[in-house]
Amino acid sequence: MRIEKDQKRTLATVGILVAAFVVGLWLPHRLQERRLHQQIKAAQKQLGFDRASSQGLGKLARDVIALREVTDQSQKYVPQETELAPLLRQLSTNLQTLDTSDQVMETETSTTGQDYSVIPVTLKFKGSFPSAFGFIKNIESMRRLVRITRLYARTDASKPGEPLTVEIQICAFSSSSEEAPTP
Repeated sequence: MRIEKDQKRTLATVGILVAAFVVGLWLPHRLQERRLHQQIKAAQKQLGFDRASSQGLGKLARDVIALREVTDQSQKYVPQETELAPLLRQLSTNLQTLDTSDQVMETETSTTGQDYSVIPVTLKFKGSFPSAFGFIKNIESMRRLVRITRLYARTDASKPGEPLTVEIQICAFSSSSEEAPTP
């Protein structure tokens, strides 16, 4: 069986067309398909990580709800403005009823955050240990949100029976009624 010249040309043309099809059309699409499969696998892996981290969001949402319930049940309040006079009056009255002497109150520069203000107040007085302890209990049981940030109590060991010299710094909180500027 002999292959004719026309048959050789036809076979060569078919071979060239097949090679051109493979190189020009099939191979680029095959490479693109592999890249897309790799991207899908990477996206599925990332989705698995995202799902694992999003499961923690449900717990965080429940925690926020629980904290909101606790704050709603709290007896403490944060005034809308820096109404400091009633607080200072109450502190002064508490000190007087607890048999203290040399009472000094100093307010300091307030610090303003985005939604709140903090006003530091320093209280100094002399008194017995029970009166100092009673005053601290009174501060902690106040309805207004107040935090003791510093407490110094000292006495002169060489003079027995001398009253304690007490210095307490408290922070009184208030919510800001103004809108904070946005950066």
